Amino acid sequence: MKTWLKIPISLAILACVLTAWAAPPTRPEVAAAIQAIEQASDPSAVVTAYANGFAIDRNEPKLYEAYIARM
Repeated sequence: MKTWLKIPISLAILACVLTAWAAPPTRPEVAAAIQAIEQASDPSAVVTAYANGFAIDRNEPKLYEAYIARM
């Protein structure tokens, strides 16, 4: 591989690693909603817990992942 190509690839990999490492932690309220989704006894309770978490932070991918995994 050419030397001039190794540098941009290395920088791209480093940027991906730093982005993943610097991701903000999940807010406690959203973490509680995720836990409620995981412990829900029926689908109606899952939807309610998801709606509560969605009202707090609609851009939290972990909330959506928990909902999809549970349903």
